[in-house]
Amino acid sequence: MDQNATISRKALGRASQLGYLYDARKEEFCGISLFKNELPTTIVSSIDVPHTQFEYDFSDTFEQKFKKLDVQAQLKVSVLAGLFKLEGSGKYLSNEKESYKSVKSTLIYSIRTKEENFSISNENLKNLVSYDALKLPNATHVVVGIKWGANVVASFEFANKENDLKTDIEGALKANMEKISLSISGSASVQFTEDENRLKTSLSIKFFGDIIPQNEELPQTFEKALELMKKVPLYFQKSNNGKGKPLEYILYPLKDVERFFQLETKINRVLTNLNLETITRIEKEFDDLLLAKQKFNDFYNEVNENSDFIVQTDINELAMKNNQIKVTEAAFREEIATKLIEIRSGHKTPMEIENILNKFYKKPGFTTDILMFIEKYKKLKNAINQIKVFKEQNIIYLSKNDSPDGLPMKYNDRDIYLFYMNEELKIKLNELYEDNYKYFLDLVRHMKETQSKFFIIDYDIHHEVKTQKEIKIHYYRNGKLITDNLYQNKKESLNWCIAKSPLISIKLNRPVTTTKLYIPCAGIKSNCPRDKKNWKCEKCETFIEYGYDNKFYCGCGGALADSYLFKCSSPLHPDKFLTFTKDELERYLPSKDTENEINILLLGETGVGKSTFINALINYLTCSSLEEAEKEELLIGIFTQFTLTDDNYMERIIKIGNEDNESIIVGQSSTQYAKAHVFHIDDLTLRIIDTPGIGDTRGIEMDKQNLQNTLSYISNYGHLNGICILLKPNNARLDLAFRYCIKELLTNLHKKATENIVFCFTNSRSTFYKPGDTLPALRTLLEDLEEQSGVSIPLQSNIFCFDNESFRFLAALKQGVQFNDEDKSDFSKSWARSVKMTENMMNYISKCPTHKIKETITLNESRNLIMQLSTPIAQISQNIQLNIKLAQDRKKELAANELSINELKDKLNIPQVDLEPVSLDYPRTVCTQSKCTKVVKFKNIEKIDYVTHCHPHCNLKDVTTDTVNNSALRECAAMVNGKCTVCNCPWTTHMHITYENKRIVRTVIDDNVQKMISEKKNNYELISALIDNCDCLIKELKVEQDLITQISAKFANFTRQNAIAVFNDDLEDYLEHLIREEKEKRSKGSQNTSVIEGLESMKNSYKEQQRIFDQAIQNNEPCDVVELSQIPELVRQLYSLKHNGEQLRRIVNELKSSKSRAIKFTEKKHDINRKKSKNNDNIIIAGIKKFGNLFKS
Repeated sequence: MDQNATISRKALGRASQLGYLYDARKEEFCGISLFKNELPTTIVSSIDVPHTQFEYDFSDTFEQKFKKLDVQAQLKVSVLAGLFKLEGSGKYLSNEKESYKSVKSTLIYSIRTKEENFSISNENLKNLVSYDALKLPNATHVVVGIKWGANVVASFEFANKENDLKTDIEGALKANMEKISLSISGSASVQFTEDENRLKTSLSIKFFGDIIPQNEELPQTFEKALELMKKVPLYFQKSNNGKGKPLEYILYPLKDVERFFQLETKINRVLTNLNLETITRIEKEFDDLLLAKQKFNDFYNEVNENSDFIVQTDINELAMKNNQIKVTEAAFREEIATKLIEIRSGHKTPMEIENILNKFYKKPGFTTDILMFIEKYKKLKNAINQIKVFKEQNIIYLSKNDSPDGLPMKYNDRDIYLFYMNEELKIKLNELYEDNYKYFLDLVRHMKETQSKFFIIDYDIHHEVKTQKEIKIHYYRNGKLITDNLYQNKKESLNWCIAKSPLISIKLNRPVTTTKLYIPCAGIKSNCPRDKKNWKCEKCETFIEYGYDNKFYCGCGGALADSYLFKCSSPLHPDKFLTFTKDELERYLPSKDTENEINILLLGETGVGKSTFINALINYLTCSSLEEAEKEELLIGIFTQFTLTDDNYMERIIKIGNEDNESIIVGQSSTQYAKAHVFHIDDLTLRIIDTPGIGDTRGIEMDKQNLQNTLSYISNYGHLNGICILLKPNNARLDLAFRYCIKELLTNLHKKATENIVFCFTNSRSTFYKPGDTLPALRTLLEDLEEQSGVSIPLQSNIFCFDNESFRFLAALKQGVQFNDEDKSDFSKSWARSVKMTENMMNYISKCPTHKIKETITLNESRNLIMQLSTPIAQISQNIQLNIKLAQDRKKELAANELSINELKDKLNIPQVDLEPVSLDYPRTVCTQSKCTKVVKFKNIEKIDYVTHCHPHCNLKDVTTDTVNNSALRECAAMVNGKCTVCNCPWTTHMHITYENKRIVRTVIDDNVQKMISEKKNNYELISALIDNCDCLIKELKVEQDLITQISAKFANFTRQNAIAVFNDDLEDYLEHLIREEKEKRSKGSQNTSVIEGLESMKNSYKEQQRIFDQAIQNNEPCDVVELSQIPELVRQLYSLKHNGEQLRRIVNELKSSKSRAIKFTEKKHDINRKKSKNNDNIIIAGIKKFGNLFKS
């Protein structure tokens, strides 16, 4: 700021007059006028500026206060440094809120009246200037203007000792402030609600005003405060004849006065101001310090209020810190004030302020130190909060003034329970503490109506206790010790919480996703604890699950949720089952929340060991060591078998699990369909989804079918957290099979899913728990993929190496195979490594964003829709062209002939060709060879009729329709030795159909022409109308054709924009490789001609799909990015086409219906809560809970 510029300063209660001198360096008036006499009234200009304003605020920071009073930047620092005494409404700035918990509302009543000023350039002033006053060395400015009025500030503070939600209190206070404003202004009569009236009685009230009479007692109630605020206008009239008090001063630099009147004094009136950045930092430091002091005050007051329960050394530490804070703040203000004056006087540089701020940053008693102190003593805060809980539960937390030794004799006529603990034991043995504490609370509730007494004995404040320091409950009856560890004695008799329903039905279909029931007991209405718990069915003893459909399910079946009765394990529960009301139960039932559901998808090529990996992972999640796993039942999710050779070289087949979902044929995917393995931990659901392998020897069609079935399966869920691709660590060659398998997996994933992909290497013990030779090959493949599609898949921190051999070792042990100690030690280490790797993988996945499954599903549906639409679009395009030709012919005919009205009536109907798909109730095997088909012409319309029905009612299952060369058709009853017994053509030329497109010719009547005829218009008008109608029809058909092409291109672009890879470009090479292999087999005598023909047909089909896709993109201009949300709208646009929309809908629906296949949906639940390690703490369960918490945060 220019030091010679006119400046303004808020009065903040300071009184002065026009012409008086001001020291801007110390922010104080000098008490003397620049002029010898009073200024003549003719020189002073006065302007009326009447204005009244009400403002209220809930922030109590210096920044906000300064803003409300519009305090100038340089003046802010002076106020913070305490350079002058605040008076009147200015005291509002120094009034600090002492508690962080409290809620404070401030109402500012502002009145503006006049502005007075005079011009220093008035020549008449020269003779009035006092040279002696001008020579005053500390003066820098003279008052040349005053803004008059008054501020009245009322603050209303609610102590909020219960630490209620601030926003709720602020809402109530805000309502009060608004009503006060209305009441004072008289613009409306107001009524306060019951809650508002209740709040008013709990407010602490303070006033700061410029015109409040000093002899009046300030109000202490809300009503009195409102009454005083209403009197403000009256007080104002009595203040300075209604002019009020100075609110702001306009100050003119004395250097300019000297220059103007040519009165040189040679006084150095240097004024160096701080920059705004430094001022803002000072302001923030004071606000941060204020916030830290408020938090400390709350802490300090709470400790003092509970001093009987706090160790004296801690109380002394807090008192010392309290004094230190006050001393440090005073020193900070003093140093700022001293340096500020020196800087403004030009004796120091502004850098001095920065030095002070840096010096105090880590100074004891300043902001950072205060917050660190509070954190350090957080245990006291926890203890105080716990004491409050105990008090609410009628538990006596024994103070340091009382001794526990005398309690048994003092209460020798009743039962007493003493719970021994301290903070250290609570943290160290948390599970033991929680078990004892919950049981203790159950006792408290159960004995509520008795004379029993309950005490908490804290070892930290009762050092005199002679018993061994451990978490335990002493139970005394009539002064005699019954047991010194009550919970441990009762633990074995504590049962599961159980529930039952008289309406359970086995006919209810269990929903796709369920969660383990985790709600409190219905007995919370009486004495049962409010904590949530899992429930078991009384009959089948399995955990009850909730299906998010208002029904519960168990091994018996299911029933409506409100039909269940509950009995928890608490001793407070009555000796009967209790029920919830419907509304009560709904309040506790969870919603389907992705934060409580963690889904991990497993993918991999056939033979990678995925099924074994799943079985191993289940056990890694359950048992933290091989020794622990030996003692527990082996958990099996998937059937698997392997051959073991013993020391005598005898082979033994080890089988585990059942074979329902598995194949034991070499080369086929072991897993036949997708299946989820579910772990419930409290309200957290961890789901691992197993899928069939890629690279099945039954062919690429089976791979595609497996992948589509997998996509259909996961569509039942909302999201994926992780996608694990399993690999062998020793696949050194980047061969076609390897490239095909990996790319086939990635082609079906949305590019956003790359953030969720992890690579898991199985059997990595042989490669020293590293990815081995597979990693370079995988890296090359992913680099090629990135170069082709621009999609980068990370390959570093998302690599995890497991050894499933340790699980096989355990399986062999369970079936009685003997091993020596060296083998056992080796596999024990392997197990520990895999457990750790499992934990690492979970932690990595927890940091990944959730992938919405809908994105991947929509991507594949978009790709499939292009293929589904290719045939009907071609047919419809043909129809459009035919319809255009028919319309044009009619147009020429109408234009060339003058027709009578009667003749026009004959020509009124316009022929239009339509397609009508007709469904078959069964699959039909037909031959596609030209000799077996017939081209039928109907009114210039050509269509292929599959006249040779080789097997009219073919019931062969799992055959893809409308696809020739489907290997499954070799099993059709019409085929013998690869040839059809009906038409003598090879099986490769046959296909299944389940619908036929029947072409029909319809006519369209033009309503306008009909109207013209009825009104007997002349022939020319009728002919013109018909021609116009033809033109319109041609235009509409062309627009629809263009729109169909554009939308098809958008589908293609959406797929290209969002797929990791649009097509598996290694598929064609892989098919060529398979064809060469089969031809080599044929040269050696193999009868595999049909296999070769099938592979050739598949290659041609793949190339045709690529052509369709490329053409869809090339036939249209480049389009903008197509969003996921746009896809349904694009489909809707297609189906909404006036002439062809309904045909498209029917054709696509028929295709979908004919190709749909029921997907078997299965989930297997695993209980891992039952398994504990020796120290009662399963690290993997803890890890999964931690994973769930990370996921929720």
